[in-house]
Amino acid sequence: MKAIEQREISAGGERAQKEVWKLVLRSISGQQLYQLTERLHVSLPGFRRLELKQMEMLRGRITAELLKPRLFHKVKQEFHELYEKANPPELQLTREEIWQQKHDTAFVAHLLPMLISSGDEEKERWAEELFLQQEQPAQAEKPAQEGSVQELKTIIKQLEVKNKKYADKQLEQQTRLLQAAKKQKQLEEELRRQEQQHQALKKQMEQMKKQKEELEGKLQAAEQGQQELRQQLKLQAQESEQLRRLMEAAVYAQETAAASSEKDIAIVGEVHGLDDDRCRVIAGTDLEEAMQQGWLLSCRFVCLLRFSLAPASIRKAKRMIAKEKLREFADMWELEQFLQKEVAR
Repeated sequence: MKAIEQREISAGGERAQKEVWKLVLRSISGQQLYQLTERLHVSLPGFRRLELKQMEMLRGRITAELLKPRLFHKVKQEFHELYEKANPPELQLTREEIWQQKHDTAFVAHLLPMLISSGDEEKERWAEELFLQQEQPAQAEKPAQEGSVQELKTIIKQLEVKNKKYADKQLEQQTRLLQAAKKQKQLEEELRRQEQQHQALKKQMEQMKKQKEELEGKLQAAEQGQQELRQQLKLQAQESEQLRRLMEAAVYAQETAAASSEKDIAIVGEVHGLDDDRCRVIAGTDLEEAMQQGWLLSCRFVCLLRFSLAPASIRKAKRMIAKEKLREFADMWELEQFLQKEVAR
């Protein structure tokens, strides 16, 4: 690849060359201008990134940026490499062949970027001359058009001013749109963050509700367990009390066994004078207490005096005393006959 040769030129020549490049950059398509800004990483204040649809609106500002010293040489290099690689046949035309078509504005606009970026000093001078021919036609060639040209220049100047105002207004509107979009994005992010917090709180609430239900279940189970334990303790206390009474009865029976070992006949009823060495009389109301004390169970016979007992006492005695030990008497004569017979044994 052949690099563009750097050279010193006069101040007037430099201005003319830049004017040629300004015309070239204003004439190329929006697609070409966009590709150039991408390759050279051109940026403008207020724009994060230049887009293809913005090229026509920002062409003037982009052109001014590309003509700055830090980018101008790179612009020439880009065009030089493009046409060196393409090698268009127009670069083979002689000066005479070019000058024959110098009034064809479309041809000149097409040819100018090829000549000005060729790297050939002579062809670059041709480009400058063609540009001057387009901008400043000789009085001898177009005397009648001088006034019209000046008028057109004035109109163009006015249009450029209006276009700049319009571009500035468009830029301001676009900046506002970008700021509004940025604000909207921030609001959307804030909304998304709040929604995430809401979901997290909702999930936490559900977990707390589940934990509460589990704790309530455990508490209910514990209360039920405590109730069952209290019931068991109550039953155990009752059993302990019953066992205590039985033990007391057994002790009492053992203590009274020696003294009453001969008293193996119990008489249940309201009679007097029958207590002796073999018999012991108890009232019907004391029957349950005698059973608890244990001595009644050791008797060989338990005699029920039906004539002196209430029916309830008789039924209770029959429930509590073994049938083979129980004897029933309707009067005292039957009792006396039984006792005489048993005592005599």
